[in-house]
Amino acid sequence: MTVAVAVRKHDRVVLAADTLRNFGGERYPRENCRVEKIYRVGTSILAWAGWSLYAEMLDAYLLRHSPPSLNTETEVFSFFIQFWRSMRDEYTFVRPHKQSPTSNPFVDLDSTFLIANRGGIYMVSRDMDVTTFQQYCAIGSGAAYALGALRVLYEVEENPAVIARRAVQVGIDFDVYCGGSVDVIEIDHSSPGSSDEVA
Repeated sequence: MTVAVAVRKHDRVVLAADTLRNFGGERYPRENCRVEKIYRVGTSILAWAGWSLYAEMLDAYLLRHSPPSLNTETEVFSFFIQFWRSMRDEYTFVRPHKQSPTSNPFVDLDSTFLIANRGGIYMVSRDMDVTTFQQYCAIGSGAAYALGALRVLYEVEENPAVIARRAVQVGIDFDVYCGGSVDVIEIDHSSPGSSDEVA
């Protein structure tokens, strides 16, 4: 499980996430296994809440494809359509859609994604619906707590990195499936395609 937040304020864009890895009821701290929930994808930074296998699938996909432009809702949607088609064709464990009167007629990613870049903040829901956020967004099991913190902090704190870090920490404090330290990455506006880890 995860808590990840993106914050945009004063022309700065930041993404933060916890670092705890869960396998069912087991918890593995960062010092014992690789736990990086924020990925650089071209000029964007991305985090997801859901299956940790997406780390390997994204790595494998991006090794064979040029980094995508993810600066608009259309570009984000197009990338995830292509990525899903690749998963469907190359990973036999992706279940085919089961037709039933109550089933969702759309694709199910079984995960939610959060993307931050110069273009803004985008959330990709399980059915690949893309939503743009102007100020902040949170995903994961700790998202409800983080969103409450974001709502309060955004009005009183000027530094988006501080806002993001504190909001993730609130998710960690209140959600049993979140934990570890907090990673914070900021989009570097001084040079294209760069992002910096914030201490």
